[in-house]
Amino acid sequence: MKQGLFNHHRYPAGIQQALLALGLDSLKPSFSLLLALLIALTCRNTVPWPLLAGWLALAAASTLAGHLYCRTWRQRLRQTLDPATLRRAELQGLCYGATVAVVWGSCSLLMQPQYPNQSLLIGMIYFGVCAGAATLSV
Repeated sequence: MKQGLFNHHRYPAGIQQALLALGLDSLKPSFSLLLALLIALTCRNTVPWPLLAGWLALAAASTLAGHLYCRTWRQRLRQTLDPATLRRAELQGLCYGATVAVVWGSCSLLMQPQYPNQSLLIGMIYFGVCAGAATLSV
């Protein structure tokens, strides 16, 4: 069997499709935007407005991409998919994951050394997002 990006490729296509459906059910793109809004509210008086607005726009675009990805593949999973289509779903999921990683990786730009409490809150939210992502990937 051809090796794919993840370990689930050793399973038959039906099980791969079920694993993809399980992963889609665990995605919550709106929750990421909610956390980004919480950080933005915390930083509204300390971070330059253009930086904060740009970061929020990136978070909103990532959320939109997540909703489009989930909606598209939930509809397609109602029918049996061939391995090439499953691979395309996997690659699109990786692209979505990369956009989320850019959003949350760039939140360190919002940390200000003169505001340690704010930086601690951003760090705690960031680590929570990372822990949630690690849990979903297992």
